[in-house]
Amino acid sequence: MSANPNVPAISPPIANTEALTSVVIALRAGVQSLSGQIGGPLDRAITFNDISGVGQYGLLARLSDLEQAVALLAARQLLSGDSSLGSLTPNITSTTYIMAGMGVHFIADQTRAIAHIDGQIGNNANNGTTYVQLVGGSGPIPARGDPIPPGATTLGQPVRFLSASANDYTPFAQAALLSGPTGMGRGTQHWVDIAVRVGSGAATLTELYLVLFELLDPLVLPP
Repeated sequence: MSANPNVPAISPPIANTEALTSVVIALRAGVQSLSGQIGGPLDRAITFNDISGVGQYGLLARLSDLEQAVALLAARQLLSGDSSLGSLTPNITSTTYIMAGMGVHFIADQTRAIAHIDGQIGNNANNGTTYVQLVGGSGPIPARGDPIPPGATTLGQPVRFLSASANDYTPFAQAALLSGPTGMGRGTQHWVDIAVRVGSGAATLTELYLVLFELLDPLVLPP
């Protein structure tokens, strides 16, 4: 770790006025640098005001350049109520996407988030096809059975399930990034849900669980 260029080396104090003066001057420079009175913004000490807006771990993630690796470990879980939906009943026969109505919503504190859905997907027909698509938006929260709302965004690529036999099923999972040209709007409500449709047969979705994690934005220290 390199020395702070704004702080001179502190000599061992001895019973000499001149030597003590140099020690006091060096200590004064150190305190001024830590308090931000001299030097650049990265030379000063981090305060609780710096930490309060982003969280302690988010600050460490920014300063150590481990944004993507550490952000998930330091992320804030954004669930509003229970995101477990259980089963979608009756079986889904719509050939156009309809919403599951999971009702997961949050007030954005950062500008990006990761959504993850997992559960069981099935179809009652031999070679029946089922599609699941993560969807997000900032308007009214869609109800179960609604079409994809105008202005909503499909997130990532849909999951496609082809049943090998009648009533076949399998675990599935999908994850996607919620972002955009300018990211999510901080302080505004956003929702995430899944849309479902079939190519043939009737679909079943069970043991569904949807979770959201914010990715911490880069830290900008005040000057």
